[in-house]
Amino acid sequence: MRYVPSASVAATLRAGKIVEQWFGAAEVDGETIIRFLSIDPSRGAFSVSFSEVLDQGHDEWLDVYAFYDLDEDRYDDSVREFPTAEEAIAYAMQTYGAKPDQFLLFGAIQDDYADYLRALGGRPAPPE
Repeated sequence: MRYVPSASVAATLRAGKIVEQWFGAAEVDGETIIRFLSIDPSRGAFSVSFSEVLDQGHDEWLDVYAFYDLDEDRYDDSVREFPTAEEAIAYAMQTYGAKPDQFLLFGAIQDDYADYLRALGGRPAPPE
């Protein structure tokens, strides 16, 4: 089961697990960026963050968390906290267009990124 069942997303968050959603790639100022959203149930609230990072990966490096953020100064402004999981999910859906049946557990976003690379025909690692 790749995606968290939509009826279980709030319970998954209340159990202390981070959920994420892939939003694909886009061209910005001649650079390919990838976008993803996270809902993190730590620090006594449910934090929603939306990331836009440079697409630096390849078939052997899928760690989207390590990619260069387009605007690191924007990070604090892009995080919103909510007292309940349901409010965080609703915000993610209303603000970013998150789909209730497309949430993944933390780390599985890299599987969606790998699918994206495969759809492009793969991207070999650069020569060393």
